[in-house]
Amino acid sequence: KIALLNQDMLYTLRNKEQQLIGVIDEHYITKINTLLNRKRFREAIDVYNIGFHQRKDTLKKIFHDAKYKSYLDFKLLLLELQKRNLILNINITNNLLTKDEIFNFFHDSIVKFSIDAKIEQLPNTYNIIGANMQKITKRFPDEINYFFWFKYIIQNRVSQNLGKRLILYYIKKSENINIYDSLSKVAFEHYGGDDFKRILLKYRNLKFLNKSNLNSSSLIASNNAIINLDTILSQNRGKYSYIDFWASWCGPCIAEMPTSKALAERYHNKISFIYLSIDN
Repeated sequence: KIALLNQDMLYTLRNKEQQLIGVIDEHYITKINTLLNRKRFREAIDVYNIGFHQRKDTLKKIFHDAKYKSYLDFKLLLLELQKRNLILNINITNNLLTKDEIFNFFHDSIVKFSIDAKIEQLPNTYNIIGANMQKITKRFPDEINYFFWFKYIIQNRVSQNLGKRLILYYIKKSENINIYDSLSKVAFEHYGGDDFKRILLKYRNLKFLNKSNLNSSSLIASNNAIINLDTILSQNRGKYSYIDFWASWCGPCIAEMPTSKALAERYHNKISFIYLSIDN
């Protein structure tokens, strides 16, 4: 819907939004941090709520025109999620609630709210959820661990897209390769597929690979071996080399793969086909 609006006007209004919201945030953030440092948590939340309502009112005034309703609704939902996240973080960090109280707040006010509001697939949303999983795990390390969250995601029927993103977020935070592999195995059993398996393997390579022996022409092969572009080219001396730079997020790259594969099968005796993924 936003794409159909007057983009110049929307750009102007969004600049105004950033300026005015920035002024409000600057006014309240110092007060909130001061109160938190003094352990005056209820007052900090009260001050945040005052700023929260000012931000809401400001957004409503800026985007009052009916044609911006979808954008306004979207921003208000994100604002609400940010408020709930702040309250949860204050409670986790300062040990103000029991484990069950924290977990119930996380489930009802963060996860369920995001899914019901249909904002669960936004990067900001799953980053907030994933970060809270980390904080809750650190707060209760003897009772909640990586596998607890896998079970939670599956049993609570978290949408598959959100589930995958949360699992990847959490797996990427693993600092132990054995834990990473165990989590990957469980994740693949529930969210199987070659693409998902490839993503898990890619993160494993990037996270745990010994990079001390790498140089600017080093590559990671599909079997996890470290290879060198110069070596590949020398091994194929006497042939033409066709080097295809591609990425999993590149639609045209994926679309041309069948044709490229057919060419590789036809001319493999004359041409060396080399495919380099630039996924990051």
